[in-house]
Amino acid sequence: MAFHNVEKFSVGYFLMKVYSALGNYMFYRRIISHNRQNVPPEGAIIMAPNHQNALMDALAVANNHKEAIVFLARSDIFKKKSTARILYLMKILPIYRIRDGASEVMKNKKEFDKTVQILKSNMRLTILPEGNHAGFRRLRPLQKGISRIAFQAEEAADFKLGIKIIPVGIDYSHYYKFRSDLFINYGPAIEVSDFYDTYKENPQKGMNDLKLKVAEQLSKVMLDIRTEKYYETCYALREIYRDRIGDHLNLNSCKQPGKFICDKSLNVMLDEYIDRKPEEFEAVDELVKEYTKGVEKLNLRDWVFKKKSHSILNIGLRILLLLPLLPIYIFGVINNYLPYKIPELVTKKVKDEQFISSFRYVVGLITFPIFYLIFSIVFFMLIPDPIWRTAYVLSLPLTGLFAFSYYKWSKKIWALLRFSFGISKSEKEQIFELRNDIREKLDEISVEIKPVEPDFS
Repeated sequence: MAFHNVEKFSVGYFLMKVYSALGNYMFYRRIISHNRQNVPPEGAIIMAPNHQNALMDALAVANNHKEAIVFLARSDIFKKKSTARILYLMKILPIYRIRDGASEVMKNKKEFDKTVQILKSNMRLTILPEGNHAGFRRLRPLQKGISRIAFQAEEAADFKLGIKIIPVGIDYSHYYKFRSDLFINYGPAIEVSDFYDTYKENPQKGMNDLKLKVAEQLSKVMLDIRTEKYYETCYALREIYRDRIGDHLNLNSCKQPGKFICDKSLNVMLDEYIDRKPEEFEAVDELVKEYTKGVEKLNLRDWVFKKKSHSILNIGLRILLLLPLLPIYIFGVINNYLPYKIPELVTKKVKDEQFISSFRYVVGLITFPIFYLIFSIVFFMLIPDPIWRTAYVLSLPLTGLFAFSYYKWSKKIWALLRFSFGISKSEKEQIFELRNDIREKLDEISVEIKPVEPDFS
């Protein structure tokens, strides 16, 4: 597949999409879509997701839809012809920016013409309107590209396309850890036709108004922590106070979408309080900093301190449950350690952390099948029985996932043991007191600014 026929059906793209989607479900523990009904089943559609995690943001959208989706990406990744061919196969097109040089920007006409052709054929287009990624949960100023492309496509079709822009909020429980959670939240469609009159009278104002509308709607469907000064504090408060917000809203704060809705509600409440009483929030900020510093010093996490004590019997039962499963864990580690570890080692020197998950994901798509093939060949040479051969091949990914979960369970049990026997009573009391002070202060804030379920419309 090349640039000129990127919108056409391709067997290579289909196979790559299926394999990539499978990789997504292996890489993430859970993938949750919310408000999918906001995406029209057909028509000229531009998807507009927030951009925090490099390639993974594009894959989050692409693998969440059975339809083929064309993406626009920065032009510098197309420099090598071999890379460009792969990107075109993945239906990714280059977009040139001012920083690439005036002569390069002129090439955008060809790209814009192609996007018009794509939208005319009712194929979905995804544009990351922030232009580049950043590793924090905040919406950054949008670029004009999404408005320009939408209006140029409409002009070319005599304003009869009826393009709809879908804001897509993407949230990760962790940006690059294996088996984290992915949450995708779709906002209501933005009708480009609502801005036709303004655009015809004043194109720059029309594009700017549309851009502002996209920014407004995108902010609603993502976690948008606007404060820079208190960003870390507001982020930490999600874990500390999420359950109390869940009680206010009568939502399950442990599972999606309730978890995200609680975080969003808390986010809105804190933003309003900081705007009203920035000086008083300083006290909350100091408490949270002291608390997080204390928890980190003990090398533990907030969830351990949700209770003043953890049942020794419960911990013992967890250990007893893990012991008989140890052989399966060892089997899973033996067969999955190298293909899992290689992507991790490859990213050791990656400077931009937001590329870590992308590299691990792509390298993992290569290493796992290669090692599984090698291990299977060796096993087949030793074991002639077809039933055992089939069982072994099927066991490779399943025991790999089990081994990783076993490892996570073991870490949690170890954390509970350290909490119960490795920390002094005075250290625990100090952390608990700080945590209670924080929650009491937020209780006071929630009386003044009542938490409400966010409006995604």
